[in-house]
This record gives sequence, structure tokens and C-alpha cells, in this order.
Amino acid sequence: MTAGGSPRRPAGRILAGTMNHRRLPLLSAALLCAVWAPASIEWSEGFDTALSRARSESRVLFISVTSDGEARSEEAIELYGERAVVAQAEHTINLAACNAEHKAKGECPRFEGTDCSSHRRNLGSATDAVLVANSQGEVPVPQHLWIAPDGKVLINVPWEITAEELVWCFVTARRRAGEDGVEMPEDARPPRRLQLGAVWAPWEEARLARGLTQDELSEHLKRMKSSMEYSEALLADWSRVLFTDEEDAVKYARVQFGALEYLGVDTVVTTLTGIGMNSPRSFWEVLEYFTKNGNVRIRNTAAVAMEELAAPDARKAVISALKKEKDPAVEKNWLRAAGACGRDDSSTRKLLLKSATREKDALLRRNALISLGYLAPHKSIRAALADALEGDDADDRLAAACAMALTRDAAYLPRLEEAVAAADAGQRADLEPALAVLEGANLRRIAEVFGRVSGDETIRIRLFFGEIVPDRADEGPEGEDD
Repeated sequence: MTAGGSPRRPAGRILAGTMNHRRLPLLSAALLCAVWAPASIEWSEGFDTALSRARSESRVLFISVTSDGEARSEEAIELYGERAVVAQAEHTINLAACNAEHKAKGECPRFEGTDCSSHRRNLGSATDAVLVANSQGEVPVPQHLWIAPDGKVLINVPWEITAEELVWCFVTARRRAGEDGVEMPEDARPPRRLQLGAVWAPWEEARLARGLTQDELSEHLKRMKSSMEYSEALLADWSRVLFTDEEDAVKYARVQFGALEYLGVDTVVTTLTGIGMNSPRSFWEVLEYFTKNGNVRIRNTAAVAMEELAAPDARKAVISALKKEKDPAVEKNWLRAAGACGRDDSSTRKLLLKSATREKDALLRRNALISLGYLAPHKSIRAALADALEGDDADDRLAAACAMALTRDAAYLPRLEEAVAAADAGQRADLEPALAVLEGANLRRIAEVFGRVSGDETIRIRLFFGEIVPDRADEGPEGEDD
């Protein structure tokens, strides 16, 4: 049986690459910091030993899955030295799973407290026991999991993650495991790709497990430049490039997408939707080119993709597009994109609060209300959402409930519980999904209401992320039936 109580799966594989030289200055800075502030996670040796310790000590097990040379993995490993992350990891049992050898003998220089043979074995054990592979037999990399002392999966986050998101996951996992008095830091935030209660199962035909290393990307680009004829192989190459967090990948896409419109609106829309679903945040630079496009469908898709990426560096481009937009059908989407990208920006907060409380156009007002759920906590935001939830407009109430769900902030629970209790049967059914999210369900519970109230039915796979693995569907926390 597995850590989640299900039958074992065939082991997947993670492809190792070379060191990412583009990040050498950053890595050097990290090494200098380590000299003065040697904070690091203490890693356990051996999957079975770690699982046994977690059970006997009633502690959460944290598993890190990485691959050398892959940009997202390199960034995740740097985060393991962040003091806020290390402080949280002191309360958990921590296991590194990586197939690379960093040192032939002795303690691994990357994962303190273990050796390379151990973290290489951990990868196979974790894959057999709990990870889920794609159609190619590969598991998503990087990937982070938090497992309860009884072996049930609490949280799973594939691919990109920030320090603030790691902290949120540590705290939430400990709370879901039943620990009392675990405080959530104010700057912590949930990841976009977040699966609660089970391991995320890649789509059956999924080919993207990890981004390319720099060397692999160079070979891909050479092959693509030598043969630009339409083919399934070329589309697969493009998918890998758009999934890779490397400067050369972004640069190549920016140059090539200048001619994308000649292939037709449908092709542009499909490509931009794919960027929103799969690309790293750095690809906002590619989306920027289409923010001024004369076609409404293209601008609309670019806005939703910006909302999904939620790249802070894209904030100015999004605000500029919002201010210049003349079509309310697209403007509403730029409002939400502004909230997603401007989470910590005070000027963005003021702009969206004004729209959420004073806008006469009902659809724009409701999307501004929803966008407040993306912003960092602030008393003015809490007040605006509370007023809308208690107001006379039924759709404004639903928009406020969606925003509260987006925050995943349990502080909103009492107000939402009161609103559900006071609502008629029809409105109660629409409010209950938001309440379920605040009680610990996955965000996709609000997807239908979100689309209806926002007036935009565009699929947001990155935002409403996740899929319960069929043979583990009954293992989530109580009420996790989605």
C-alpha cells in the first residue's frame, strides 16, 4: 500500500539536466548569504524512515521533488534557505527526492543531513508510494507534498512556488493535520496550482513534466529554427519551450509570436490560452504584445492569461491595458488581471476598491469585487467585501463570496456562514461553494459561480487547478467530495 493508502504505481522518472548558468549570479549571492546566515532545512534520510518518524512523532511529512538544472527546481532549492521557510520546516519531517549526484561520498552539499544516494533512492520510493506520473512515465518537477502523520496527502503543489506560498502550505498542512495554535503569517499566500487532499493527477496525455534545461532548450531551438513546417513534432517542441522558465525561451517566443496573427485568430487564442495554463510567469512579456491587439477575442484571452500567470512584473502592462480598454467585455477581465498581478501594490488596491464600491456598470463592479480576492489582506478590502456580502444586490453578494474564497482566509468564515444562513434556497446553493473553500475544499468548487457572476466563461485551468486521483478520491478531509 502507498502513503495515501492506494496500490503502488510503476515508478516514474525524472530527467536530470545541467546546472543553470543563467542563475549563477543569484546562486553566488545565495552562497554569500549562507556564510553570514546559514539557515537551511534539515533533511531526513530514507522515505520509510521519514514516514515512520512522522507517524511516531505526530508530525507532518514534507517532500521536495527537484531536478538539477531545471529553472523552477533551482529556484525552489534557493527558497529552502529562506529563514521563513526554514522556520516552518523545523516543525515537520523533511524529505528530499532528487536523482542527481552532487557529491560521491559524504553529506550532500544541497540537502543538509542526507547523502546523494539517499535522496536518489527517495525519488523512487516517493514515486512508487505517492507521486503520479504522466503518460510518459515522468512526474511533475519540481513538486512539493505535505503528508499527514497517518499517511494521507494534505497538500500537493506541482511546479512553481514562492517562499510566501511555501510558508502558507506548511501552516495549512499542519492545521489540516490537526495541530492547534499554528499562526498564518500575514504575507503568506496560497499557490496558484494547489491540490488539497490528494496528489494531482496529470492529464492522461500530458507531456509536460518539467521545463527544459538550458542545454536542452538550445537543442530544441536549433531544431525548430531548422524546420518550421507544421507538424506534431514541432507543436510538441513549442509546448516544451513555452513550459520552460529560461530567458532564451521567452525571447524566442516574443520574436516568433510577432507573426502569429497571420495564422488566424483561433490559433492566437489557443496559444495564449496555453500560456496562461502552462507557462512560467516570465511569459507575461509574450502576452504583453497582444494587450493592444485590435481583435476583442485576442485581447480578452490575453487578459485572462495575465490573470492566470499573476506575474507581479506584468502589473504596469496590465494597468495600462485596463486604462486604455474601451470594450467593457474585455475591461472586466483586465480588472481581475490587475488584482492578480498587483497583489501587493497599494495603487492597484485603491483603483480596484474604487471600481468595486463606486462603479455604476454592474458587470465591471462585480469583477472588481472578485479581483479584491487576489490582493494582499487589508482592512479596506475586508470592509468592501463585507459591505457587498451584506448588500441588496444578489450578484454582488456572490462576487464578494468568490473573492473571499480566492483568499482562502478563514477569517471570512463567520460572515459567509451568516450570509448562507440568511439566504433563500437558490442563493444559498450559490454561496455554499465559497463557504466550502474556506472550510478546506479545493478552489474549483467555485468555478461555475465565478464564471457566471464574472460574465466570463473562459476556462481557468491554472486557477481552478486540480483533479482528485480516482482511487484516492475518498481520502480528502471531510467534505472534500469534488
